[in-house]
Amino acid sequence: MKASTRRQLKHDRFVDTVVTFWKSFGKWVAPRKMLLAMLAAAVVIGFLSYLGYSLYGQSKTKEAWVALEKARSNFEDNDVDPNYRQLASNYAGTQAEPWILYYWALHELRTTDSPDGKEPEKIKQARKAVVIVLENLRQRFPKHPVSERSAILLGQQYADMFEWATAARYYREVTNSKSDVVDRYLKSEAKFWLAYSLEAQGEVQQAQIFYSDLAGLETSRWGDLARYRLGRLHAAGN
Repeated sequence: MKASTRRQLKHDRFVDTVVTFWKSFGKWVAPRKMLLAMLAAAVVIGFLSYLGYSLYGQSKTKEAWVALEKARSNFEDNDVDPNYRQLASNYAGTQAEPWILYYWALHELRTTDSPDGKEPEKIKQARKAVVIVLENLRQRFPKHPVSERSAILLGQQYADMFEWATAARYYREVTNSKSDVVDRYLKSEAKFWLAYSLEAQGEVQQAQIFYSDLAGLETSRWGDLARYRLGRLHAAGN
């Protein structure tokens, strides 16, 4: 009987506590109803705005991918020069923007390839455009996988300008990359050109180390080239 009474008393105290809390809460809310209503409305509006912005971003990104693929396809199939500058402006801030910048740089590279018969100044300007676009990509999206992949393109441009130290820095970045978009073949390519850049600077022993690493690749183009460079260096007494 006493146990039953104690349970009832505990129950009554709990009910009294709950009732007292809600009465106190009601008194606190009463003079603040308008403010609380405004805060609740602000939260709802903020959530809806965020949701709307997120959906808009997804839609804009999808639109950007379609526009990018269309531009690339028109160039490949119909030789219509893609306006990557306009694409980058139209779709700035979307998830496709880093790739737009990357393909923009690749497009500019076409002008620097096979320079026979092309005006040197035009090639120089195209190479400068490649560097500007890729540096912009890397500054704005430093952690994006394609930024790491683009380092080898930058290395190539600086190597073509005989700026070997800068070229080597970018090639080294590729060889040290842990990104999924930088595969073994790309790393082998970067390692060969890193060695070549070091050789061009007179750092022959360091270059030989990288050439030797590649020389063991029996079925790789870069292994063949590395063995060739090692042979040249040995023939020169190094």
